[in-house]
Amino acid sequence: MNKAEIEFWVLAFQERNKQAFDKLYRHFTPRLAHYAKARLSDASQADDVVQNVWERLAKNIHKLDDVQVFESWLYQLLRWQLMDQTKSKHLQRTLEFDEQSMGFQTVNGEQSLQVGIWALSAKLPAKEREVIELHYLYELELTSIALIVGVPTGTVKSRLYRAREQFKQLYLADIS
Repeated sequence: MNKAEIEFWVLAFQERNKQAFDKLYRHFTPRLAHYAKARLSDASQADDVVQNVWERLAKNIHKLDDVQVFESWLYQLLRWQLMDQTKSKHLQRTLEFDEQSMGFQTVNGEQSLQVGIWALSAKLPAKEREVIELHYLYELELTSIALIVGVPTGTVKSRLYRAREQFKQLYLADIS
């Protein structure tokens, strides 16, 4: 689904079109679930969090003024739900990256390389790891990432730069 189609379905969803909700749900749920499962150790908890996001979205879709930021808004809702879930369980750890849940497919033996890359990224600080994942794994633009994590675009650029530099150091240490 391209951006224009997403915007069309969001506008229709704001008018309470059930087909629009279904289209958006089918398009975004796998990615949201993937993101949530990478951060929670329990897959069923992650599925519950994603369902809560869609419930909140359905109740608050009328508050979205700019349909162009729908995807950022959706991920921001997910991020808040993940934080709420973490707080409610009194977990004293940061949201974890689980490379096993990333679901890489083996293509000519490249799975181990990809898993190795994501295992290295798991060693990055949480803030840097988050922007790396959103940018490279979910292919979001810097402005969208800024909306999701609630910081200026310049801060996202700085975190991405730091993450790349730290990743390079981790990689060089790993291969030597």
